[in-house]
Amino acid sequence: MKALLHYFLVQNKIVSIPNVGSISIVTKNAADDFVAKKIAPPAYNLLFKEENDAMAEIAFVQYAIHELEVSEAIVKSFLRDLDDEFKTTNRLNIDGIGVIAKENGYYNFQSHDYFQYYFPIEVDRVVHADAVHAVRVGEEEKSSTEMRALLSKEKSKSHWWVYVLVILLFLAGCSYMYYYYFYQK
Repeated sequence: MKALLHYFLVQNKIVSIPNVGSISIVTKNAADDFVAKKIAPPAYNLLFKEENDAMAEIAFVQYAIHELEVSEAIVKSFLRDLDDEFKTTNRLNIDGIGVIAKENGYYNFQSHDYFQYYFPIEVDRVVHADAVHAVRVGEEEKSSTEMRALLSKEKSKSHWWVYVLVILLFLAGCSYMYYYYFYQK
């Protein structure tokens, strides 16, 4: 039935053991590591408090009754056994959660290390064509629209020499044909 404590904790984010304390899951949001091009998953840490949460205790009793199909007396007996074990040994090991110990009047909670469900993923940065974002140019920072306008001005250079080259080639072709037809006969 100790494994049921772990299942309840994962589903409800808190479990309370009478006269021992409550354990809750604290979630740290996912974070991006821009330099390494990774997104770190949410981290789950277990937090132990000496105070009991009456609502979590009642919810666990109802959960255990429903899952194991046993009476309320059996579940409360199990919780009393956990309390007795903790009072006699000053130590309570809960599989999948961790170890609660009491030394010199102070509580010490050591969670098990295998409480990570996800792993970091590698990503590439996506910049949408129409999105406005900051672009660093040397020491200055400009918006993407400013840079687009600046670069489009540079692209519109005059290509007058192409027209001159086409006309010269046309004249050279005409001269060749003139020489060929009139002076070769």
